[in-house]
Amino acid sequence: MSAETLMNRNRWLARATSVLIGVAQLTVLTAAGIPAHAAPAPPAAPPVRCDMRLRVELTPDVTNPSDAGTLSSLLRDHPGYRLSLRRQDLDNASVIMVDLTGSGPDVGCQAVVEAMRKDARIFTVDVQRSVR
Repeated sequence: MSAETLMNRNRWLARATSVLIGVAQLTVLTAAGIPAHAAPAPPAAPPVRCDMRLRVELTPDVTNPSDAGTLSSLLRDHPGYRLSLRRQDLDNASVIMVDLTGSGPDVGCQAVVEAMRKDARIFTVDVQRSVR
């Protein structure tokens, strides 16, 4: 066989191989139920988050309102939520501003606020702002 014939045969084999690979990929995609030219999936919606600023007035028997343990105890049975201290009132140490954040929707956030209002250590809980 001449060198030219061998080169032509190699080119033909390379083309045939690439066609077979394409057919194999199409077969796999079709068998998996994925269209060969499927549009990319739309980005997932961001998870719904709870984000509120609260003014909380505690009873005088709460000795250290800004303590992380005290803040977390105010949440009771709401493990997906967190209180972060923003500031403590200089004139009344029982008044604190906190951010309530969590993984739940506004309804869950509101349930946490309602539970806090039932806590005997809290006089008032006022929602200052709700961020979406």
